[in-house]
Amino acid sequence: MSTKVPTRAAFISGGFDSHPSGWRKVGIDGDWTFHQDGKAVQGYAIKTTTEYLKVLQDQYAADAQRFIFIGHQANVRMLKTVCERRAIKPENHWYNVDQFGNTACCGAPATLSMRWNEIQSGDNIAMVIVGAGLTWAYMMLKVESGR
Repeated sequence: MSTKVPTRAAFISGGFDSHPSGWRKVGIDGDWTFHQDGKAVQGYAIKTTTEYLKVLQDQYAADAQRFIFIGHQANVRMLKTVCERRAIKPENHWYNVDQFGNTACCGAPATLSMRWNEIQSGDNIAMVIVGAGLTWAYMMLKVESGR
């Protein structure tokens, strides 16, 4: 938001947390080598994303004309599993991992940027992102008219 340039959208809710005891599951070693326990991390990502998407749906889906979900762009299978569990319609699930692969923390914001011209007044856009060290963030973007 700017004091001089009105915006069409604003972040209205969010949070960030971590599960530090899982730090060995994914990260970068002292020699700058990436490591990941793929099965454990994918399961954790699905569970955590589903849980925090539910939190956002429970609070913001009812008043939205469209409730759009953008998740961590790890892989399409993980994202579609979350959508199935939370009944997100395919047209309300935005992703780009099929085009660019896993771009880590840049994937979800890049997806939003790519589709920015498609947002409409009344949209609520939920974003849930998971990351190394078993961290996660979730946020709600509300699109309003007259801004």
